[in-house]
Formats: sequence, C-alpha cells, structure tokens
Amino acid sequence: MQNLNCLREGVYYHYSNELFKIGDRLLARRKQVFQNAGWEYKFVERVFEEVRQSEFPTRPSRLSSVFVLTDPEFFGGRQYLYRIKCDGEMFETDQLLYTGAMRRPSKRLNVEELAREYWLAESVLYFPEVLVDGEVIVVSILTD
Repeated sequence: MQNLNCLREGVYYHYSNELFKIGDRLLARRKQVFQNAGWEYKFVERVFEEVRQSEFPTRPSRLSSVFVLTDPEFFGGRQYLYRIKCDGEMFETDQLLYTGAMRRPSKRLNVEELAREYWLAESVLYFPEVLVDGEVIVVSILTD
C-alpha cells in the first residue's frame, strides 16, 4: 500500500461546494451521498467496497474516507479549493479507474477489474486522489 504519511509534509488540497473556515475538520460524507444516489453509483461503490474488503482489507474504505488531492491543478471545478493538513491512514490511487467504472456500470466484470486496478495502485496516476481515513483540517482557503 502506498502510505503517504511522512512522504509529503502535509501539502494536500480538497475541493468542495461547501464553505469551510480555517481550522475546520473535514468529515467523510460518502455514506450520506451513497444513501441518496442512483443505482449506478450504489452498484459501483458496492463492487469497489467488496473488492477492497476481500482482496485489499488494509486499504481505507472509500465510504469512510475524505478525498484529497496532491496537486491543485486537479481542482474539479467546485466552488472552493482548500489547502489542508492530513493525519491518518492515507492511500493514493488513480481516480480515472473509478470514473471508468461509472461509465459502464452494467458490466460487473469490468467494474471488478477496474476496482482491482484501483486498489492495487500500480498504474500511472493520471488523476491522483488520496483517500484519508483520519483527521483532515483546513489550513487555508485558496478560492473566494
């Protein structure tokens, strides 16, 4: 597993449509989103979680993690971009593998293969995302 603790001295970014203040602690909201999502999202998340639990149980769950970026260049067009400080279990992978699964959720085998690649984290990181199971604190607001 690519554990990023101590590899980068806490320079991470988070984007959101929600306005936070400096010092705010960010919480994982994936479970809330999951409850209100359509079948495609629920199916893909469920398959990714099943693959993680059975083959990569030491990786942090997507459902209980805060998602952060290593580079603000990947800012996703949300309203706010934050510089944050992270402390806890961290895992870096390529978000495009997840996005690819969302594009063809009707084929379980393809979703499982993409989930496996996602959790292996051995491919080139075209769109790196870091899952943080721990404390994530806003240290500065980079957008208005």
